[in-house]
Amino acid sequence: MVEVVVVVVVVVGVVVEVVVEVVVVVVVGVVVEVVVGVVVEVVVGVEVVVVVEIERHSRREILMAKKIAGLEIGKSYLVRCVTHYYTGKLLALTPTELVLGDAAWIADTGRFATALKTGVLNEVEPFPGNVIVNRGSMVDATEWAHALPREQK
Repeated sequence: MVEVVVVVVVVVGVVVEVVVEVVVVVVVGVVVEVVVGVVVEVVVGVEVVVVVEIERHSRREILMAKKIAGLEIGKSYLVRCVTHYYTGKLLALTPTELVLGDAAWIADTGRFATALKTGVLNEVEPFPGNVIVNRGSMVDATEWAHALPREQK
């Protein structure tokens, strides 16, 4: 597998310089001449930088990455995020998201170890469809060895 990343950076710089010069000529207390000079200089610079990064991944590296991630498509999980818990069957996994089917938001697990052991949860809010969870918000995930909760309670 080859991964190509193209980054285009456009830097626009504008410099405006205004110089005002006033010369007053006074002869014996009388203003004889006033000269006002204004110089305006505008410099516009545009710089375009294109960066191309090419990475080659072997099939073995990809399989190892999936193994390291530890999550398997088709298995059920209890996912703990920064502020929420979710249960669901893992349908898809991307670098930034995971998609859970038969998903529910778990508002209250009760005693955590007891919930993991027995599958009994205090408060459950099922989603009517799939839910997409941002992987950046995940704290941890554990396999859910029980029937996924589908009834609101």
